[in-house]
Amino acid sequence: MKIKKLGEDYIIDRIRESFETQHPRIIKSIGDDASVTAITEKRCLLLTMDSLIEGVHFDRRYTPPYYLGRKAVAISVSDIAAMGGTPLFLLTAVSMPEDTEFELVEELYRGVKDSTTEYRIHLVGGNTSRADKLSVTTTLVGEAEKQRIAYRTGARPGELIYITGTPGDSALGLEILREQGFGALEKADLKRAVLKHLNPTARTGIARALAEKGLVSAMIDTSDGLLRDLAHITEKAGLGATVVCERIPLSQEMREYHISRARKLELALTGGEDYELLFTSPPENRDAIQIMAKRFNIRITPIGTVTEEKGIKVLHMGKELSIGARQGYQHFVSP
Repeated sequence: MKIKKLGEDYIIDRIRESFETQHPRIIKSIGDDASVTAITEKRCLLLTMDSLIEGVHFDRRYTPPYYLGRKAVAISVSDIAAMGGTPLFLLTAVSMPEDTEFELVEELYRGVKDSTTEYRIHLVGGNTSRADKLSVTTTLVGEAEKQRIAYRTGARPGELIYITGTPGDSALGLEILREQGFGALEKADLKRAVLKHLNPTARTGIARALAEKGLVSAMIDTSDGLLRDLAHITEKAGLGATVVCERIPLSQEMREYHISRARKLELALTGGEDYELLFTSPPENRDAIQIMAKRFNIRITPIGTVTEEKGIKVLHMGKELSIGARQGYQHFVSP
């Protein structure tokens, strides 16, 4: 059967089943934002890998190489952040056509360097090779205290579902770039959304603080879309969720852009590459979470509740919405 009929999740599940291991140092292997292996009795190593491939994840017509380099680092940092960890060491693998201008490589690695400086991580190696299309793969090593790691599993019925920032902005930024090109970066009312797509920010500080204070029961970063990533949390626990549209925070750029209210909600619910934190927490932690939000000057909004009934319900004005088969991005089956 062709993989386009199976999808990314099926492939990952089959790989995980084939490589199950009982190695005593492996705490978490395939199936979370990063793998977790023991360093000492109290400290753990976190490992993650990501790829940005031309024609799949980006289009050179509206992706400056500088921002491609920055984004390649940020998305891996976001994985470590979603586990409550500290990012440390980076490896990069860049493949490109042989007629690529060296100036592009210089700009790409200028972006990589600026991001490594921002997140206080160190590039320690990598690889370059010839290919038909440009691609950047990052491998990032981090660490965390064993008892403070935030996994996708752990949600319980009755817990609140939180999102940082304003979901859907990256998807909006991509739409704007496709419509208006780089000129959108010169427009004050559009620039933030465009940069949210080209230059996302990993929520390292707030993620680590939430995990260290024990304020999250499950956490993930929103790379594939709010609903799809929420499903990763609820399905792991054999649970479901109810999301209330009126509670989903929309940015000023989203509210004012010339698309329908329905399209705005669609972007917020299913748009990928926001790299915000989506997490669950018991109701009694609500005040502590808002204190943390003020401390880091980051908006954190409760948007729903974990339920015993499986599946995700989306309510709008008290009525359940039909969200169809597309709940977010999935390789091989998404348009």
